[in-house]
Amino acid sequence: QGQNDNVYTRSGGNAPAFYQLVMNKGINQNFSFAFENSFTINTDASGPVKPVVLENGVLALNHSGIDVNLNTGNTYDFKIPPTSGLILKDASANVNGNVGISLNGLLKLEGTGRLIMTGGDAYIVYGADGQATLEVHDSAELSVGSQIRRPSAYDPAILRYRQTGGTVTVGTHSVTTNNRGVFEVTGNSSFRMTGGELIIARGHGETEASFLLNPADFLLDDNATIYFGHASAPNNNVLTIRSTRPLPNVVIEGGSGFTARLRSEPLTVN
Repeated sequence: QGQNDNVYTRSGGNAPAFYQLVMNKGINQNFSFAFENSFTINTDASGPVKPVVLENGVLALNHSGIDVNLNTGNTYDFKIPPTSGLILKDASANVNGNVGISLNGLLKLEGTGRLIMTGGDAYIVYGADGQATLEVHDSAELSVGSQIRRPSAYDPAILRYRQTGGTVTVGTHSVTTNNRGVFEVTGNSSFRMTGGELIIARGHGETEASFLLNPADFLLDDNATIYFGHASAPNNNVLTIRSTRPLPNVVIEGGSGFTARLRSEPLTVN
């Protein structure tokens, strides 16, 4: 707590074991607390109160020895509010089950940071506050079991997507919200990708675009590559592409019978 920046580190001894981490600094993202060394936290992550709770300020996990469960189970999302943020720099975090991350603040992966979301409908859903920001840099890895999407109940939602390196894979396990894309950045959102790989592992048919890219702000560099399809996709999978923006490097791959199909608009590949 408090309106200042703080750092935890140690020069020796055992890693501390915490019951819960509550990040509550200031009233916005201006202040931070950084863990520069490892710790353990083994609290159950399936209930409404999570082992890591973000309220205000930015929590930075900056050590390769950190590996935390943000969310498990089937009911309650892990929440990143507009006034808070989570940075994984060399650290690892996990989401497992038919639950996800409600992103309205900052989620940043850098260094060798990893966020692995497995076990079913493990999604990232962003809202309309205008503060939802997803960043992937360096050699970081983000693997999303289902979708990066808008809420299913309303259309206006804003995401600021930034990728300069690393690998983002979406749809590794399932796609259950059929009225939303597997990966979608549209409306007043921003999409800026200058490096790394974005993999849309599977589609969900022809009714809705699996890949929907129509943001107000856009930058896609020649150093970036977008993959449609993956070996993990089921046989005869159909991935529908709708992009009003040109794509520089596109790779189509998938399992038996995989089809990538355009929807509505033509696609420009530079």
